[in-house]
This record gives sequence, structure tokens and C-alpha cells, in this order.
Amino acid sequence: MNAVLFDMDGTLIDSKKTISRHFITALDEMGVPHSLDLESLGDQLEIPFIELNHRLGLNLDKKKINEFISLYRKNYLLDPVNGTKIYEGVEEVLCYIKTRRIKIVLVTGKRNDAARLILEKLGLTDYFDWIQGEEEGLKAKPEPDILKHALYHIHIPAQDCIMVGDTHVDILAGKSLGMKTVAALYGLGKKATLEKTHPDFWIKTIRDLIKIMEDKS
Repeated sequence: MNAVLFDMDGTLIDSKKTISRHFITALDEMGVPHSLDLESLGDQLEIPFIELNHRLGLNLDKKKINEFISLYRKNYLLDPVNGTKIYEGVEEVLCYIKTRRIKIVLVTGKRNDAARLILEKLGLTDYFDWIQGEEEGLKAKPEPDILKHALYHIHIPAQDCIMVGDTHVDILAGKSLGMKTVAALYGLGKKATLEKTHPDFWIKTIRDLIKIMEDKS
């Protein structure tokens, strides 16, 4: 194993409150009627917004979806970590990986600017050999574009990497490239949804990743 690819939200950081707050704020600023609160929305964040739009009965058209995304991203950049915390054990695990000279890569659905800002605010930037977020021309997970782009920059083949994530889109993206996959049970994704993707390993806490890596060495 030469590299570990991590999703961010729900895998390294607990950002459920931050995501939910900015989601609801954007809807309110647009005047979209809803009955959402932080808790009810937070329980549904495992699915992409396009699907969430219909599931929540928002039924925004394409123009309104683009307006929503623009507002959401703008507000997130202005207040990126209020309500967000690093999961216990994350820095311990990242240090462990670093000492083994294994590359650490972030592959997130957040835009590059937001991902870098969040890591900087939380003091995590220096652990990463490459940070890859959403950018123009790259399809979102479960498509493997973001992962492939990261691998191109670190010059490591997919079969020498593992993908760690908390939702089905993370596992599907990793599997499509032939990576071993690790499903985190403590994040945004639900176990029943993750089970359908057949991850290679399960972790109940981020520290469980150390044992998996030791067993594979």
C-alpha cells in the first residue's frame, strides 16, 4: 500500500451541523418554503443534492438548483468550520500513516477552495500530500474522476491505494478503479446503504484503520 485516499465530510471531520446550517440558510435566503431543521436534514446527508432536492419535496428547477448551490458555497466559504469538529483519533491515524511514508490524499466533493480552507482552519493541511476537490471537468463521486485526478498527481496506481469513506459514493468510486475500500460507520452514510456496495473493510472509528493497515503490511 502506497497511498490512502480519504473522503473529508463524515470521514475525517464531523461537519453535519455546518452542512445542514448552510443548506437551510441558502433555502431561506432564496425564499424556498421548507420544514427542515438541523437534525432532520443531517440524517439525510448521505445522498447527493440532486436526489435530496426531490426527496425533500423542494422540487427546485435547474436554474434554482444553480442559485442554491452558488449561495450555499458562498456562505460556506464565509463560515467554513463553525459547528465542525475533527473526529477523535484522526490526527493520530494521519501521523501513523505519515511515519510509514505512505501518501495521504484528500478526495472530496467540496470545491478545492473550500476543502483547502477547511483543512487550514482545522490545522490538518500539512498531513496531506495532495488535496483534490471538485473542479470543472471532473464528475462527482460515485464517478471516479476526482480520485483519478488525484492519482495522476501523486503518480501511484489505483491498485496500490485504499479508499476510506463514509458513504456509498466513496466506496463505489474506489471500487471502480480497483482500490480496496474501507467504509466508515461513524459518518453521514447509513450502514444499509453502504452494505449494498460491498466494501472490503469496515471501521467503527478512524483508529480501526491502523489495524487494517498493519494486517495488510
